Order: sequence, then structure tokens, then C-alpha cells
Amino acid sequence: MSDQTNKIKRIFLPTLIGFFIVILFLQAVQSFFIYINHLDLTEDGVYIFQPIFDFEVYLPLYLITLLIALAFQYFVTSRVSDLYRKEQKIYQLKPWHLVLICSLLFGIIFGLSFYETWQTMQHLLFKMFIGIMLSILYWTANLLTIYFTGKKIMTANKKIVAGS
Repeated sequence: MSDQTNKIKRIFLPTLIGFFIVILFLQAVQSFFIYINHLDLTEDGVYIFQPIFDFEVYLPLYLITLLIALAFQYFVTSRVSDLYRKEQKIYQLKPWHLVLICSLLFGIIFGLSFYETWQTMQHLLFKMFIGIMLSILYWTANLLTIYFTGKKIMTANKKIVAGS
């Protein structure tokens, strides 16, 4: 395989898998709230949509989010993963430290951006929690995919070198 194909796999595959897992998580949360008839949160727009079943309605939002995620994957995540692959660190942080910091920041921003002034503090904390969970799921799936595809690519490269 060429280096360009490997780079495309390391950018598109982790992003798509992480994005798919986040949509499944949103659907599970929505289905759970419908199942338990938790009616006091249903006036909030975050809970009244079906991420999978209303897919065509939310397709523009999904595409914009996916393009932003692909750009972030290309410009930031691929470079950071290359640093860790070369045994270098960023401020002596391990990858899971970076995931935790990014997830906390994303969760706080997510919660504050969807918070309405008439809502209680419980709503704000719950939205922050959902944002943190979304981010942790996305980055875990993303980094595990990068790890396993990188391991597979390294094994294939060693076989090619050994066969030469």
C-alpha cells in the first residue's frame, strides 16, 4: 500500500467510526428518555430528535460536523498521533490525558452553548455530562482506530521489507 492510502485510512476511518458511535450514543440516550417517559426534559431541543431516524433532516448538520471533524483529524490529530508513534510526548502527557482534557473542555462548551437561562443548574450539568460522554466516546473510538490501523500498517510494512 502506498503512503498516501495509509494517510487517507488514518484520517477518514477513525473519524467515521467515532462519528458513527456518537450518533448511536445519542440515539440510545434519546430512546432511554422516551422509554422512561422523562417529560420535564422534553421541551429541550437536544432530547426531542431521533439522531438515526431523522437522519435526512439532520444530514446538513451531520455533514458540517463531519467536515469539521475531518479537518481537525487532518491538521491536529494525525500530527499528534505521529508524535506519540515516534515516542515523543506533548508536555509529558499521555494520550488519555489529552482525551480527558479535550473531553472536559468540549463538555463544558457543549453544555454552555445549549443552556437556556430559564433552565435549572441540573439541566446545565446534565448537558455538560452528555457533552463529555460524547467526546470521550468519539476520541476513544478515534484513537483506538488509529492505533489498530497503525499497527496493521506497521505489520504490513515489516512484511514488505522482510520480503525484499
